[in-house]
Amino acid sequence: EQAKLTAPQTGQLGYSVAIEGDVIVAGAPHYFPTYRENGGPGAAYVFRRDDHGTPNDPTDDTWPQESKLPAPNPQRGQLLGISVAISGDVIVAGKPRVGDSAEVFRWNPDAPGQWSHEATLIGADTPEDWDEFGWSVDIDGERVVVGAYGHDERKGAAVDANFSTLT
Repeated sequence: EQAKLTAPQTGQLGYSVAIEGDVIVAGAPHYFPTYRENGGPGAAYVFRRDDHGTPNDPTDDTWPQESKLPAPNPQRGQLLGISVAISGDVIVAGKPRVGDSAEVFRWNPDAPGQWSHEATLIGADTPEDWDEFGWSVDIDGERVVVGAYGHDERKGAAVDANFSTLT
């Protein structure tokens, strides 16, 4: 074990995890700043490796928390962070309840430690709550795939989106 990643006030931190180079994102779908019953809106936490000047010696590396990515327009039970993915400077976090969506965050190089909310992805053919759009996510470059296992009476669907065209 190199490091144990923790964050205050989380709900199920590590429910989902993804890594890209020196950045780890961990979902906490039941994060609740004020909600105590029925779960909170959820959040994703970002940790960045600090090698303390010895890049070939991982024993002294630390992974401090860099940022918390909250749900935009937070509502009880949204489950943001039930799924997370990272590619380059973009993070996608699934939010399959209360609005069925996936949230896109981008690293802001002008403000170290800052990730900005960039887009909300909503499936054009998954308009109903409980389609579970956002239950799973993956990203490669600017292409995102979002799973909606509850779509069409639980037959499910995977939706492919190039989110760069949405901004």
